[in-house]
Amino acid sequence: MRLALNCVNGGMILSGELLNNLRFADDIDLVAESQCQLQELTDSVHDSSKRFGLQINVQKSKTMTIGKQPKELEVKLDGEELEQVTEFVYLGGLITEDGQCTKDIKRRIGLASAMFCIFSRM
Repeated sequence: MRLALNCVNGGMILSGELLNNLRFADDIDLVAESQCQLQELTDSVHDSSKRFGLQINVQKSKTMTIGKQPKELEVKLDGEELEQVTEFVYLGGLITEDGQCTKDIKRRIGLASAMFCIFSRM
């Protein structure tokens, strides 16, 4: 990943540091402030991955904007446009395009309630 993102200036400044990716196991989230930066990051990771014999699954790759006014993104991988979503689960937490946590809290309460009902029947 360092090889892929070494020469790319895209990302956002957080606490004085450039942040352009979040990684956990085989999940990689690319962070950018513009569509152009995101396309550059995507291309760089894709090119670097191919050099090591790895392939990014286009069907599993998604894009999302976070903010008050969501924008349409057109990010492509190998000529195919990536699907844009309004929410996704990352490391157990629901990330939504409005940046709020209300849906995640309700989702977690629902999951806990369902588990409580299952165990109370035993």
